[in-house]
Amino acid sequence: MRQCVTVRRARDADAGAITETIATAFFSDPLWSWAFDDESRRAEQFRVWWRVFVDSTFRNEWAWVTEHC
Repeated sequence: MRQCVTVRRARDADAGAITETIATAFFSDPLWSWAFDDESRRAEQFRVWWRVFVDSTFRNEWAWVTEHC
């Protein structure tokens, strides 16, 4: 059976969930983990770092999400 995924433009209210998804996805990434080498603080730092990029997408409506971001 084929399942369809519904997507929609992200809203400001989605910014936290989008940021958390990206911060979690890149937590162990070798390209980014060296820049934020203190693993005990990395999640917090990533939330700040990635939120800048997430927020910038809303100006031009570039962010799209699925139902649960």
